[in-house]
Amino acid sequence: MSIASMSSVPLIVSPRQLSKALESRARPIRLLDCSWHMPSSPRDALAEFHEAHLPQAHFWPVDEVADVAHPSGVPHMLPPASVFARAASKAGIQRDDWVVVYDSVGVFAAPRTSYTFRAFGHHTVSVLDGGLPRWKADGQLLESGEQREREPSGYPQPQLDPSLVRSFQQILANTHRDPSKDSTAEIVMDARPAARFDGSAPEPRPGLSSGHMPHSISVPFSSLLDSSQAGYTTLRTADELQYAFIDALGGAAALDQLRAGKRSLITSCGSGMTAAIIWLAAKLLAIPKVSIFDEVSMIPERL
Repeated sequence: MSIASMSSVPLIVSPRQLSKALESRARPIRLLDCSWHMPSSPRDALAEFHEAHLPQAHFWPVDEVADVAHPSGVPHMLPPASVFARAASKAGIQRDDWVVVYDSVGVFAAPRTSYTFRAFGHHTVSVLDGGLPRWKADGQLLESGEQREREPSGYPQPQLDPSLVRSFQQILANTHRDPSKDSTAEIVMDARPAARFDGSAPEPRPGLSSGHMPHSISVPFSSLLDSSQAGYTTLRTADELQYAFIDALGGAAALDQLRAGKRSLITSCGSGMTAAIIWLAAKLLAIPKVSIFDEVSMIPERL
C-alpha cells in the first residue's frame, strides 16, 4: 500500500516518497516550511523561503504560532488552540489533510511543528527527512517568490492533548523522584549539547544558567542525526536511534519499559525546539508516552 493511500501517515517521509504521493493526488497534502534559526544566527527563514521552497508550500512562522503572551517569555511555546486553528486555516489546511512539514537545515525545526500538530489532535502529519536541502539534492522541483495565498479553510478550534506537554509544576515534582529508585518517576532526556547540560558552556540566551535538572539524562539532539551528507541532516536509522537510546538509558531493559508504556518519557531543551527531535526519535522507536517540557529556560535555577 502506498504512503498516500494509508489512513494514517508515517512520522517521516523521504523526498522521493513525498514526490510520489504528490503525483498520485490520492489525498490532499499541505506542505509547510517551518524553518527557524537561532536568534544569534544571521539567517532569515522567511527570506530563504522566498528564495526557494517546495511547490505550493506555505511558510509557518514558528515564533508567531506560539503562546506569545506567556509570562515566561519563552519563545515558540505551544500556542493557544485559537492561534493554532487560525494559522492552520490561513494555510488552507483541513482537519483531515495530510500535512508534511520541513525546514531548511534538514531535521531541526520541523519536528517541533509536527509535535504541535499532534498535540492538537492532527495526527496526519509527517516530517520531510532531510528537509529542503535533501529535496533539492534529489533533483525535485522548487518554487521561489511569495507564497500562494489560500482561501481560509475554517479549521475548527481543537483541544490540546495534555498528555503531550509537561508544566513547570509537573517537572518540579518529578525532580524529587529518582528513576532508579521510584517506578513512578518519568525519564527526562535533555536535547542540549553536552557542555550546556553539564554547565561548562553558557546558554545562548542572556541571563540563563546552564546545567541540568536533577536525574535528567543528556541526549544531545545531534547524536540522533546523520550529518554525513554535505549540506543537511537526516534522522539516523532506526537501529542507530535504538542504540543511542539504549546507551543513554543504561541498557535495553529501560528502553523496553518505555516501549511497553510502563514508564513515561519527557524531553526538554532550552525552549522546546530541539526537544522535539528526541520526541520524534522516541515515536519512531514506538515509545507511546512522550511529552515535551517547554519552560526549562524560564527559571532553570528552580529545578
